[in-house]
Amino acid sequence: MDHFTASMISGKAEHTEQSTEHLRIVVYIMQAYTLLCPEEFLLGAGGRCMALLDELLADMRTEGVIAALKMAELCVGVALPERNALLGVRVVWPMLVRVVRCLLEGDDLPMVLSVQLCLLSRVILLSSDLFYKAVQEAAAGLAEYDSDPAKVLARVLHVWTEKMNLVTQVERWKVVGLGLAALLTTQNATVLQRFPAILLNLCEVLNDIMKTEENGTYVDGLVAPPGSRPASPLEGRGGAARWAGAGGEDTPHEARRRRLAAAHPAHAVDLRLVTHHQLETLKGQVGAETFDRLLQSTDPDTLQQLREYIPL
Repeated sequence: MDHFTASMISGKAEHTEQSTEHLRIVVYIMQAYTLLCPEEFLLGAGGRCMALLDELLADMRTEGVIAALKMAELCVGVALPERNALLGVRVVWPMLVRVVRCLLEGDDLPMVLSVQLCLLSRVILLSSDLFYKAVQEAAAGLAEYDSDPAKVLARVLHVWTEKMNLVTQVERWKVVGLGLAALLTTQNATVLQRFPAILLNLCEVLNDIMKTEENGTYVDGLVAPPGSRPASPLEGRGGAARWAGAGGEDTPHEARRRRLAAAHPAHAVDLRLVTHHQLETLKGQVGAETFDRLLQSTDPDTLQQLREYIPL
């Protein structure tokens, strides 16, 4: 599989519709192996294939870039044994640093930006320290930012909060919001400088996903009820669809896809509870007086809307 997949990736780098379809098939095969035996695959053939995808990113069409980034997101999001819990992040590390640098430009298409922000958010939810390490590595040698990680982080967060509303897929929008919420308690001054913009974005996501139950209480509408079957986050369109098997949902592969979907942060984590917890934790970190100043720096309309969901 290692030689087959690598040869298909490298041998189809020319910019044609056929090459995009070949890449989609390759990525679908990689997805299947990642779900079947994530640790073994990412330690071997999968890791080498991800390195090759990273090398080819600069020459890919938009569809190829999105496919490669989604594969990186799966590497980060798949369940791994405790001994290798961060293996997925290590495998996609060069791609992660590349994404940070791409965000500095802030000119990618919305569909690319969406997957970039989602990938960063999934890393943050696993380990904010690794996110900050990626920012630090991305800053190295960037003269326009004086090789300063704080300046790079400030620019990334500016692009993130200013363009987050371009993320149109609601599950991704929520995950990107979860990533921002997770950063609030990392005790980083650069993050707190963007506090009003972070709260505004969290409020907009909550407005979109919260639903009112019959008794008038709000619930996160994306959190999957017990026993439900959320849609698979993986794709198998076009020629790649034949790899899904004729049985569709009845195949073992589809069962693995469903388990992955059920554990996806968009379906497994309540954004309202997370936002409330993070703000309470932040208040404990900085003190009531500083926390009040942060709230006062935020637009009153944003605070009023947030108070519909959480006490402030």
